[in-house]
Amino acid sequence: GSMVLDRDKRIAYACISPRTNEDVLAEFCRQMHYTPVVFAATDGNRQAIYHTNVLMCVADKYVVICLESIADPDQNKLVADTIINSHKKMIAITLHQMNHFAGNMLQVENKNGEKLLVMSSQAYESLTTEQLQELMKNLRGAMDRYMQSMKREAEKRMAQGEQNKNRRTPNGKMITEQDLQQMLDTIEKLSQNGANEAAQELLAQLDEILKNLE
Repeated sequence: GSMVLDRDKRIAYACISPRTNEDVLAEFCRQMHYTPVVFAATDGNRQAIYHTNVLMCVADKYVVICLESIADPDQNKLVADTIINSHKKMIAITLHQMNHFAGNMLQVENKNGEKLLVMSSQAYESLTTEQLQELMKNLRGAMDRYMQSMKREAEKRMAQGEQNKNRRTPNGKMITEQDLQQMLDTIEKLSQNGANEAAQELLAQLDEILKNLE
């Protein structure tokens, strides 16, 4: 949590604090060939933020960040410009949302190679409809890629004489592409209508399916 790394672009974001030493950071970046982006940040009570992952999360296509916590205008601009120049979508959160752990998200990859975004229930409930829709765009992209993978595998199986295009979850339930697409569409509609709790529950079910599909 002391650093937040953009492994694709070789950038190390670091909020300087008693737990993050600038000299040690510079040495890490030198050895690992990263570019350091250093700044100071405070919470709503003007207390120093100790861990960088409290205020930001770097994913493959976007960055969730609380720019409000970076008071220095030059440092604020440096961080924002770095994100923009990395060609990743910037999703800004407020200090209130950061205090509800919205900056402390984590993008993970399941066994099928698909990327998922993990966050606490507090973080989810603090997000606006617009923010959730922006994050859903990325989930839809992952879903589309997964479906394309399923189609390619189905074609391969058909060529080998295996006609089954469906997959099963560990409990034996058959899951089709249409099932997954309908779930995603329902999540988006719930989010658009402000039914965040219901959307969160269904999203958790979808994540579990994607993690456990054979």
